[in-house]
Amino acid sequence: MTATFKLTVDPDPRSPTITVENLSSEGRPPAVLELSAGTELPYQLAVDHAADSRADLIVRLNEPFDPQVTRDSNVLHVEASLSDHRFDTQDDTKYILHITNKSRYYLAEDIHVSASLDPAEQPRLPDDNVALTLTPGEQHLQCIDPGQTRDLVFVAVARGPKPALYHVDVTVAYRLLYWDGRRARDTSRHVLPVHGADGHLDIPKTSQPALMPRQPSLPRSNPMSDERQQKVFFAPLPTKTHHRHLKPIEQHFPLPGGGRLGVSYRLLKGHHRDPDGASSSYGCHPDTGEIESYFSTQDTAVLEVTLDNESEHSLKHVRLCGIQIMSVETEKSPAKVVKDTLPDGNLLFECVPDDIYFGHLASRTKVIRYLSLITRGVHFGHYTVKVQVNYDIEQCHFPVDLFLTVRPD
Repeated sequence: MTATFKLTVDPDPRSPTITVENLSSEGRPPAVLELSAGTELPYQLAVDHAADSRADLIVRLNEPFDPQVTRDSNVLHVEASLSDHRFDTQDDTKYILHITNKSRYYLAEDIHVSASLDPAEQPRLPDDNVALTLTPGEQHLQCIDPGQTRDLVFVAVARGPKPALYHVDVTVAYRLLYWDGRRARDTSRHVLPVHGADGHLDIPKTSQPALMPRQPSLPRSNPMSDERQQKVFFAPLPTKTHHRHLKPIEQHFPLPGGGRLGVSYRLLKGHHRDPDGASSSYGCHPDTGEIESYFSTQDTAVLEVTLDNESEHSLKHVRLCGIQIMSVETEKSPAKVVKDTLPDGNLLFECVPDDIYFGHLASRTKVIRYLSLITRGVHFGHYTVKVQVNYDIEQCHFPVDLFLTVRPD
């Protein structure tokens, strides 16, 4: 049986109406729904059999299909908050983006989130270095279910900017899934308040950062098994040369079924959007291959991690999780998790975020992601950023150590 319907939408703002007419049923009056002024579409049309006849079809105009969603680009809603009561001109804090899927039916997946200060407001020091940074500049999420919220944590570092409200532009690009899939994108503006001595800033109520409690870390992976031997990449203390453009440190790990996964890393100063022009604070000397460190006990840097799929397999939903920083007294001694904190509860050595999503790695492709590292008076010496690499081939995973040397100030 084939039925033909005619849908008419009258967007008159004074009295909008939706009319559905069954063209295959002679004499049946059209179904008309009168909407209140200012009502937003879309509405859901339901086609069903009449209660007393399997031959007749009826059309119901139900409640709005997704009343909080009026277009693709506003399915995901972003709010911002700080992890501290105050963020001063010589300080660091966590800048948290709370991303909520407002819909009831749409799944958002393959989510790319970038956060950056307004270039026109970017404060600079007399030596032209930036006085306020927000890192890493972009992060990724696998998906957010309808009605759910996921948090992304960034690090804001102030090195002498003027007290003010600085605007942060957040762009969220994602793929919507219902019956089919389509891309969507939206940009919103939030504020990053930097307090002065008087402690007063007139923060707009619509964008006021709320105080968020310290979030517990994700479950940690077990320490690396002694059965797997991994080459150590520590720099001497102190570093003898001063070559500030260093190459990434490369490691390779065998994959089940053949091939390897290349894992390379280095530390960058400043913003990672120009990695070739940014100074390096940890990596390989381009000529000698020796490891050099310019990362000190009170410092910030961007950890650049590259995964290179050197196999014929396609790796799905690749992520680094269970990230923790461990101190290493000697190469043969067991590593210890760094748990020491300042009186305000902040860790002396911290990596943000503690979970990073790479997405799909096709055969023979590379993907780069970034994390933020910050030291707050940690003791100099050797450390390792221990991570677990997970991907969807029979839930495969293996541990990786990213070795670091923190030099004295």
